[in-house]
Amino acid sequence: MHRVHLPLSLALLVVAAALVAAIWMQRNEQSQKQLTLDRETRRIAALRARAEATANRPKSGLGPGSLPPGASAPAVNPTLRAAIVARDEVRKEVARRAERRQVLNRYLAGMNALALPPATLSALKHLLVSHAATPVAAPGVSLAEYRRAYQAAETALRHQVGGLIGPDAAEVLMASAIEDSLDWTLGTDLWDAGVPLEPHQTEVLAQAALRSGYSPAVSTIEVSGESTPDPVTGITTSDTRFLLALRPYFTPAQLEAITRSLREEHAYIRAMRAYREKRRLSAEGSK
Repeated sequence: MHRVHLPLSLALLVVAAALVAAIWMQRNEQSQKQLTLDRETRRIAALRARAEATANRPKSGLGPGSLPPGASAPAVNPTLRAAIVARDEVRKEVARRAERRQVLNRYLAGMNALALPPATLSALKHLLVSHAATPVAAPGVSLAEYRRAYQAAETALRHQVGGLIGPDAAEVLMASAIEDSLDWTLGTDLWDAGVPLEPHQTEVLAQAALRSGYSPAVSTIEVSGESTPDPVTGITTSDTRFLLALRPYFTPAQLEAITRSLREEHAYIRAMRAYREKRRLSAEGSK
């Protein structure tokens, strides 16, 4: 009888051991989960406490890079300071040369055409470069104020240049300076319309622009006063003077293409002004 029940007893022991092991594993897993949950709870509590302490900390009033009262800035290596100064001076010189090159390139064709004496040419270059280096207006002025300041500065430059090389030569020089701009803008529009500029018309275009007050450099900045487009024609008073000066030298098709280009330019200005106004109102509403 004992031999018969021995295998059954062993089987029961194996089952019991398996149950004990399963229960232990389950409890161990639950214990590990509880430990993880406890650690996460403590971590979150620590983060909350740190955030509350930061929020309640008195403001020091120090901005980025500023030092607390009584503190002194760390000493800077004299060699490093000298290197920084030298680097800044090199940058200024590079910018100065680039600006000089740009100014002289703008008037290069006119100066070559005038064939001025060396002394007069040197004085003219100095005048042109000095004028370009002088700010047109103070920072923060409105676009309308900038346009008026720009036009006043250009008028003053023409008078100064006229006093140096004569009024006629000054007109040739100033006209040559805007020929490239006009050729790039209105010249491209005329070509696109199928009525391209003739060689002799480029100079006429520049002369008419000077005499009428039209300038591609400021035409897209702002419209105010006599530069406000007429609601019927879509062009300004200065535009009308410009077109009248061109009439003897340009075909009706060319004049129509230029008028269309001017209207589109003013429409673009109005659209950009409306867009800026919407952004300003949106920014104020979000405060």
